[in-house]
Amino acid sequence: MSLLPEAEETKGRRVLFGQGSERLYAGLPEGETETVIIEKLPAADDLFALPDAAHPVPDAQLCSLRSMVGSFLPVEGDVMLREEVIYALCDMALDYPLAEGITIIRGGLTGEEQNAWQKEAVERYEKVGREAAEAMALVPEGGESEHQTGWAVDIRLTGTLQMGWRDALQRNAAGRWLTEQMGSYGFVYEGAGAACEDIHLRYVGKPMAKVIHVSGQGLEEMLSMLEKEKAVTLERNGQVILCMQLVEEETMQIPLGMITRLSVDNRGRTILCATAE
Repeated sequence: MSLLPEAEETKGRRVLFGQGSERLYAGLPEGETETVIIEKLPAADDLFALPDAAHPVPDAQLCSLRSMVGSFLPVEGDVMLREEVIYALCDMALDYPLAEGITIIRGGLTGEEQNAWQKEAVERYEKVGREAAEAMALVPEGGESEHQTGWAVDIRLTGTLQMGWRDALQRNAAGRWLTEQMGSYGFVYEGAGAACEDIHLRYVGKPMAKVIHVSGQGLEEMLSMLEKEKAVTLERNGQVILCMQLVEEETMQIPLGMITRLSVDNRGRTILCATAE
């Protein structure tokens, strides 16, 4: 990934990031557009929620992975997730034998379950002489965790592991495949330390996952950049594949013939995503 200078322009357009054949530009693409009326679009989901102490989230409506797909996915016990996330994981399993190296261990949690998990983590840390604050930093309390959104899933690599890798996902073939391909299914991952057994993935949808891949930034950074730029366009080989806009008007312009989706974070921002794929 190469971060291109803000001053660089291509045909009068400012390049924000570039990687291979893909470029992320500030603003909307040129060419034919159509008008969408925001209130006539389907209700916005909370795909981009960023929970913390100042912006807690409520419990989400979740589905049982076992009830939906049985033993099709490698899961420890039962896991609750958004239906969309379960389908994305199933798409992965159709393309790669996940059971050969991955087990799904955690999905969505209620606030009560999150608090119980934090308490258990604190007790485990204190037993080995570590500070409770360390555990609380890794396992936030109820309302402050991505797990309460239902968009996050934790996995554990299984089988023979190559433990010399600091990045936990590099320790077996399944993890390395996931590193390269997860964005194609809508997931992102910001890394885990050498001592971390559980790997935390966040579902952000395919469009945002593509933008994050090209930029090398995290979800919070990308939402902040979108707030600054108001709109961004992603092109591949010179063709527009998506554009994202901060919704500030009752009507918005999008490239002709694209599929739209409205999503919000929990900080008052609504994002309109239009994609060609």
